[in-house]
Amino acid sequence: VSNDCPSTVTSNAATLTVSTPASISAQPSNQTICSGESATFSVTAAGSANTYQWQVSTDNGSTFTNITGATNTSLTLTNVSASSNNNIYHVVISSCSPVGLTSTNVTLTVNAAPSITTQPRDQSACEGSNAIFSSVISGSSLSYQWQVSTDGGITFSDIPGATNSSLSITNVT
Repeated sequence: VSNDCPSTVTSNAATLTVSTPASISAQPSNQTICSGESATFSVTAAGSANTYQWQVSTDNGSTFTNITGATNTSLTLTNVSASSNNNIYHVVISSCSPVGLTSTNVTLTVNAAPSITTQPRDQSACEGSNAIFSSVISGSSLSYQWQVSTDGGITFSDIPGATNSSLSITNVT
């Protein structure tokens, strides 16, 4: 059998592209905000052809679900409600590795914005007696500081040590 085809065959050139697997150099961190505010989680990663997918857990980290459209190095949550308190977030970074690289889990703490439900009321007292002012405020992580004005409410200054929900003035003068 005779073949008139040339005995040398030349193929096209092929290129080998070597990618670097993802590595995280800065993990996201926990965030604490008041309801109605925004929170941003960020990750810094090196590697070739990285893709990002942020996930959320609403069951204390047992299961995570993808957050639609959250495919950047940062995740910004706007106008966060109190129902998001204690949600856990992380980002899965995919690259050339067959398994995605997952950041550390971080927690979003959403404090209820303070709200005064009972305002302090004017008091009348005889000289030498006591007067008590009190206020009822709802919210999370509250701190108190009572102030006094001696110029008809134009300026106020802190009363040292008056950091409770009520203010007792003893021996009124």
